[in-house]
Amino acid sequence: MATKAPDIDTKAVKQQLDSDKRDIADMWNDALKSYRGILGVQLQPDFGSTQQMIDFATEQMNNFHRFRHNEKKVDKLRSLFAANLDYIQAGATQLVAAATPAFPPAAAIGTALTYMLKACKQVSADYDVVTAFFEDMNSFLQRITILETRLPKYPAYRNCLMDVFTSLLNMCGFATKYIERGRFKKWISNMISGEDSELGGARKKMDTSLDRLQAATEYAILGNTEELQKMNGELHENQMAQNRMLQEQTEMLASVLSSQDSVRSDLQNMTKLLQAFQENRKGGDSGAKATKGKIGAQSKPPTANRIVNYMPDTLNPAIEYRNIKDTFVADTGTWIFDEPAWTDWVARSDSERRKTLLTISGPAGMGKSHLAASAYDHLVHLAESNHETVTCVAQFYFRETEWDLQEFVNAMNWIVIQIAEQNMALCEKLNVEISREDLDIRVEDWESVWKHLVAPLFATENGPRLQIVFDGIDELEDTERMCFVKFLKMLGKKPDLHVSVLCTTMPNVSLAVDGVSQASILVEKDEILPDLRALVWHKLDNLDHLRRFSRYVKQEIATRLEEMADCLLYAELMLNRFNNNAREGAVLKALRGPLPADLEHLYLNMLSDCERQIPETQRQSIKTFLAWLAYSWAPLTLNECKTLMNLIIADKDINIEEELDGRLASFLCLNNSADEDADKRTKTQLIQKTEELEHMDNSLDSAYDDGKLQVKFKTRSMRGFFRNAQGKDEALRVPSSEAHRRISIACSHILQGNMSDRDEAQKGLLDYAGRNWASHLTWVSSANQVEAESIAFLESAVTVLIDQNGSASQFEVANSDYQDQAANWSENNLLNGLSRWASWASSLDQSKLDQKTSDWCQTAAEDKESAMVPLAKAHIKNWFNSRSAKSAIRSYKFARSATLLTGHKDVVHVDDSSDDDISESSDEDDEERGAWSAEEIQGIAKTFDVEMDSMAHFAVGLLLEHSEHYEEALLEIETGLSLRHNNADRSQVLVLRAEVLRQLERYEEARVSISEALAFSDLPKSLQAKALYTRGRIEDSLDLIEDSVRTYEESRLVDPSTALPGDILKEEIDLLERKDANDLISTLQAWTPLERLTSMTWLYDEDDGAVHETFRKAAIRAQKFDFLLEAYNEAIELLDPLDSAAPIQYQLALAYWLIQRDASASRETLNIVLDSKSYGFLYALTNEDPIYLLSQAINLMSDVLWEQFWSNGDALQKEQLLIDTKALLQRPLARALSTQRSDVVHHTVTIAKMTRKVGRSRDFQDELQKAFSICYDALDDNVGWNDADNLENLAEVLLTVGAITLEREARIAISARFSNLDPEIADDASTHDDGGSSESSESSEDSGSDEDSDESEKNQKGGKQPQPKRDDPTNGAVEPKSPTDQYDTIDDTIMCDGTCDPQVEFEPGWQTAPMYRCISCYDCNLCQSCHDVKQQLDREKAPKSMYHFCGPNHKYIKAPIEGWKGIKDGVMYIGDEETPFKEWLQDLKDTKWKQVWETFWTSED
Repeated sequence: MATKAPDIDTKAVKQQLDSDKRDIADMWNDALKSYRGILGVQLQPDFGSTQQMIDFATEQMNNFHRFRHNEKKVDKLRSLFAANLDYIQAGATQLVAAATPAFPPAAAIGTALTYMLKACKQVSADYDVVTAFFEDMNSFLQRITILETRLPKYPAYRNCLMDVFTSLLNMCGFATKYIERGRFKKWISNMISGEDSELGGARKKMDTSLDRLQAATEYAILGNTEELQKMNGELHENQMAQNRMLQEQTEMLASVLSSQDSVRSDLQNMTKLLQAFQENRKGGDSGAKATKGKIGAQSKPPTANRIVNYMPDTLNPAIEYRNIKDTFVADTGTWIFDEPAWTDWVARSDSERRKTLLTISGPAGMGKSHLAASAYDHLVHLAESNHETVTCVAQFYFRETEWDLQEFVNAMNWIVIQIAEQNMALCEKLNVEISREDLDIRVEDWESVWKHLVAPLFATENGPRLQIVFDGIDELEDTERMCFVKFLKMLGKKPDLHVSVLCTTMPNVSLAVDGVSQASILVEKDEILPDLRALVWHKLDNLDHLRRFSRYVKQEIATRLEEMADCLLYAELMLNRFNNNAREGAVLKALRGPLPADLEHLYLNMLSDCERQIPETQRQSIKTFLAWLAYSWAPLTLNECKTLMNLIIADKDINIEEELDGRLASFLCLNNSADEDADKRTKTQLIQKTEELEHMDNSLDSAYDDGKLQVKFKTRSMRGFFRNAQGKDEALRVPSSEAHRRISIACSHILQGNMSDRDEAQKGLLDYAGRNWASHLTWVSSANQVEAESIAFLESAVTVLIDQNGSASQFEVANSDYQDQAANWSENNLLNGLSRWASWASSLDQSKLDQKTSDWCQTAAEDKESAMVPLAKAHIKNWFNSRSAKSAIRSYKFARSATLLTGHKDVVHVDDSSDDDISESSDEDDEERGAWSAEEIQGIAKTFDVEMDSMAHFAVGLLLEHSEHYEEALLEIETGLSLRHNNADRSQVLVLRAEVLRQLERYEEARVSISEALAFSDLPKSLQAKALYTRGRIEDSLDLIEDSVRTYEESRLVDPSTALPGDILKEEIDLLERKDANDLISTLQAWTPLERLTSMTWLYDEDDGAVHETFRKAAIRAQKFDFLLEAYNEAIELLDPLDSAAPIQYQLALAYWLIQRDASASRETLNIVLDSKSYGFLYALTNEDPIYLLSQAINLMSDVLWEQFWSNGDALQKEQLLIDTKALLQRPLARALSTQRSDVVHHTVTIAKMTRKVGRSRDFQDELQKAFSICYDALDDNVGWNDADNLENLAEVLLTVGAITLEREARIAISARFSNLDPEIADDASTHDDGGSSESSESSEDSGSDEDSDESEKNQKGGKQPQPKRDDPTNGAVEPKSPTDQYDTIDDTIMCDGTCDPQVEFEPGWQTAPMYRCISCYDCNLCQSCHDVKQQLDREKAPKSMYHFCGPNHKYIKAPIEGWKGIKDGVMYIGDEETPFKEWLQDLKDTKWKQVWETFWTSED
């Protein structure tokens, strides 16, 4: 930091000033060069004024990850930035004329600071550290201005000042450099402490320059004692302030650095928490989607992201297009535009007969993909130049080596995205379609996407046109190619559809389809000759060695290649070989000799060259490696290749990275196309992202790690070349059967490896082996195999089949059971293949086989269904050895699927399980209840006579308990207890026994069992915690609330380093809620931040965030609102790095709104939600759907803005509030996602109410008409799932008009919200007929709940749970219902939103009526008592801090209407009236609605 200048030596200062002859302009130019040397960036004058710098810097600050939307922090940093610019401008006034006029010091340093802020934004720099730098600079610049104002305007003095500014510019360069390297905290720390030599030297130089300037200034004013004293006083004050700042910064940095271990610990816990949450999920995957943006897209419609995020996450085909363009030679690929077939296909005139399909076919290497890209570019140019017809051009590149580019449905989805990104009108039409609630668009079905989204856009006469370019049809699997053919047939049946298709393929693929007009272009050498010449000369002029060749040699090369090349790829590869040769003489010699006859022979020559470089000892390893790359079903990453070579092939002398740059460089390369798209897929792996945060210091380096890049053949034809081997003795190539034999053996080794401490590459290989081992095995044939090699293959397979080295456990880790694998087999391919091999082996001399292989072969040869019995037994043993429900379920799934492949398949009840589809899920099924029958579980356990010890009975009981077969589970447990245990095992069995007894409501026995379990000492912490919370559940069931609460807390404290499962924390919260609000808040305060976060997010999506209502009400009762805010902000801070804080921010906004009625704070928080980004992913931990969150945020914001609107007396402010409300659907989150229309009707109604006050009456009608039409369309369509919501919306719309005549219709609409309006419409919401009695309704619900409840729900059943006390069902004018009355209802309930305790629940039949629905708030329903409380509060003026469940002086509609009985077979029964619902709805639209508006326009009011 700054130090006091030494006493002035006037003689020395004078001598220095006199001898300083430097030119100030040269000094500044040198400073700019120095900056570039430090940072590698040339400063550019990007800003026209200081204000532009401030505005740009503010934008960067608002995007800092750590303090976005924090106005106080942004304001502080913006003020520092602006003040620094002012100081720089003031201090550099003497230098403007003398320095470089085009880029003076003030502007340059200001620009350097903006570069630094931009770097801060990009790497999410810490706010406090950034601020520390600017505070230091601010103090430094203040000192300059103190000196500069007293400095004479002489060259030597200006040079002193320039030294200071050049030092300052260098410091800005170092700051930006260290920010970009992710080392900014260390930089600031070293800058203050002076520890780092480079940084300390730069800082010291800046201080020295400033001391020299101070000395020169003092010398200049030496004779003016008063001025000197004044300056020294100002400098002293500056020094004191700087010392204080230094102390504060040192303390801040010490705090930041010392807290890093805690931060990393939190992040590690977050990783565990994410894993736990993902394992608990039964539904969607929070990492199931990723963003995809059209590369190079210009000014795409703002709502196109809704379409992008609506579609599944797949690789952007524009990546492949860009890869092709990177190798494109200018002015090539244009010859096809002169072909008659092209002219026929591209014809636009309606009078001409256009061809629907244009096929471009040719052998490998002819440049068909380049022709496809060229055609795409040309079509885009034609579309842009045609202003009469709207034409969209889409492209897709099929690739057999990329999962996402192998399926036709992905192509169709990307066509939709490209249409949306190219045309605003079509984009809006697509948005309308995806928001329709009567359409069932299945994005996983290409026909559904085509029918509902694509075809309707191009079916109108003289309407838009669509041209599609498909490349690589020949790379599609047969099933996918049939989809393409079916698509062509659909086009042929609709000749008026303005859709045309261009595709490239190999000549052997026939695409002739009856009814489809087709043109074709065959790519032959004569056609591509101009392109061949252009390619050759382009390479000759640009390859590093060839471009230095003489003109004569270049001409010889061009002539010879033109003669010999059979395709473009041949020429390119030959030119690369010549370039590698690098000597003109050698190249000429090669040209004079025989060249390869064609591409195939060229590949053979290249392979021969490669083989000569590989020692004999390494050839088989390389051969196996290349076979894997050529024949595997999935690509390998570089890290996986390394692991494959090191662990499987066991050749330590082969370094794959070196091979890719050396001997195998001619054939292999790293593919970064998927990685280039990965920067947009920011959410696909949330746990991985958390791990990156844990290792923040190395995260920048890890971004450039090649280990995750795929290793692939350089060209697709090369892969085909390696797959076309005819004999086993070929150089480095093997035929299909031999390749699969080698891969199968490798997979067998992987499946018998060590399970511990696997890295990502090992996990990837294990996953591949577990999923594909059997598939590769079925492709191996004994024909043409050497006997010894066949035996080696068979013995490796048998070691897996008999579980010799734990392969069954490895299959389970890979988590793809045999039913999942069987999806790739047909008609028992596996068993038939194993049977053939067993028969083959039986014919051999058995001494050639090891004993275990011989025994297995003899058994399998006699009965093929015995082949899988050893594996089935192994999985059953794993199941019997399980100590947790998760591992027991996983092993059981494999045992079950293996049993289906044996002669004991009848024991498996395939019709009794949940669709028998357990193979397609992973741990998501672990919490699924009632998955398997007791008979099946016990049958599989006994089928193969696997010995059962005490813990085996425990494992069976564990699975029976999981499937809710409690009586059977108890019998197994009791059997196990009768056998011998060690203490830990016996305790674990007793804990399970206690839980089963609790479920059977045998609470005292359960209490005895759990007490016995806890009596053992030295139990593992996890078991001790489980035993304790099991005891807590039992005590809860016995109504021992105090004891239960203490036990849950004791359980939580057993291992403070490990958070309890979310369901246990939620159970404790439920207990405390029933006990006392103060105790609940006190307990939450005692929890760790991670435990509070867990309780806030566990099953958030399933209970709609119900726990947050508990927190809010408890905070009110305990008067702890400040703590609640603190807890929310703490959770937001933890979730923010995962971009998943929005659901909790919404809950924070609700807290502000419902507890304090703080519209400003709630609005500010909702702004953060609505300004956030989304790519369609479910939010981490909460698993909340961002679309649902968006609609909730819009509707809550509508309420907040409405309250600000009606309470504001300023007309201009009201108009602005109307503008803000209208703009909600244009906020970033709303632009990224598509909501369904009925979800935001409340928002439309709010706009209408505001418009009635400050807008045009016609606009008021238009908005309400829009809302009415949405409701009417939804109620009149052929789906019923959204009827209840739209009946509520309709009631709000009708009452907003303000006509008394519509009040009855609104009450009818609300009364019908529990009714099934049309029983003929199949719908999930319509599940039962209500018999008119609450008992029957409740029994029906109870019977269903046992089947569908999750873990936490099940754990809360069986005890003496407090039953809600319902209001008197006769309260209000409701006619009693006859038990024999039958009305059609839906399975739905509504909870009172007031403060009643217990909470009143409104059900079908309106037994707890009446209900009062607010006509101002979004979705606020009150029971009679809460309505009375609300009326009292309105009369007495409610205090600010309370539970504001509804706004002041709001109006309500009462339901049900007097005389309401229900709806049966579509007929409404109200008193003695019987009216078909559809007739009532039609009359409302055609008569009553119109009459109201006629009255509205003719009324004098």
